[in-house]
Amino acid sequence: MRGVIVRTSDARVLSAVELPAGWTGAPGEWQPPNGTTVTISDTIQPTVDPPSVAELNRRTIEERATQTLAANATFLAIAGALTNAQRDAQTRALTRQVNGLIRLALDRLEGTD
Repeated sequence: MRGVIVRTSDARVLSAVELPAGWTGAPGEWQPPNGTTVTISDTIQPTVDPPSVAELNRRTIEERATQTLAANATFLAIAGALTNAQRDAQTRALTRQVNGLIRLALDRLEGTD
């Protein structure tokens, strides 16, 4: 269903009228099945609701997961002994990553960390 401004022959204004198949969207007259002639004077572009906080958080977590694959590959490619600082940083990073996965699994998207 596409929203339109519709005026009937007696000038009543209707909205959210379902347009017939093949309608071009141009203003004009249309006779619906009930026999009333209506004039399509303007079409209205449908509005899109902004994403919810939960949806934005889901997207953020998913984007971070993609970036994390590269960071984890870099960590795994480190040759030789790791420093304590590297181990600590990776432990914190992995904890954040696991929290993101848990949030996605439980659909608890009020936050991203």
